[in-house]
Amino acid sequence: MNTKKHKKTETERVLNSRAYIKSKLKAEEYVNDNKRMIKIAGEAAKKIKSEGPIGKIRDDINASIRLIRAYASGSYKKIPWQSMTLIIASIIYFVTPIDLIPDFIIGLGFIDDAAILTWTFNAIRNDINSFVEWEKGNNA
Repeated sequence: MNTKKHKKTETERVLNSRAYIKSKLKAEEYVNDNKRMIKIAGEAAKKIKSEGPIGKIRDDINASIRLIRAYASGSYKKIPWQSMTLIIASIIYFVTPIDLIPDFIIGLGFIDDAAILTWTFNAIRNDINSFVEWEKGNNA
């Protein structure tokens, strides 16, 4: 079986799942509510693991958490609203324990989370990279 084709199919399943659609609808509310964005970023920071499928995208998750916090504080707004909504939807999906594959299923529970997060990060790679560069400039 072609691994790329399998991953794409898994990602498409997640994108079309009721859980992700619900996360995306919530994200549209969160993007205009700074307190909710800060809260969801904190929940994601607690849930990050260093191993397994999530460990491979840990740097992008951390960058997204910092991006959400910077956006909520008003210090960084140079990201399209649609990209911000995708990040928040994916983070909501990630922190929700009951989704397409429930997180309590050891060994499988984070595969769908990793698929949707990877898809999101690839879709908005330029926006994440721009934020990280902005961050470096402000921390220099």
